[in-house]
Amino acid sequence: MVGVEFTRDGQPDTRMAQAVQDARFRGDLLLLTCGTYDNVIRWIPPLVVTSEQI
Repeated sequence: MVGVEFTRDGQPDTRMAQAVQDARFRGDLLLLTCGTYDNVIRWIPPLVVTSEQI
């Protein structure tokens, strides 16, 4: 699992995390926000992929 926490000036940046999630959704990539402040985006890469999928 990979998680990226968005902050601005040391404070949780929920708005930026949501903007990234929305932009990737329009690009056909589903990401999940999580964390106490919903400022973390996480995804779980597949364990098995083909060359074509990469």
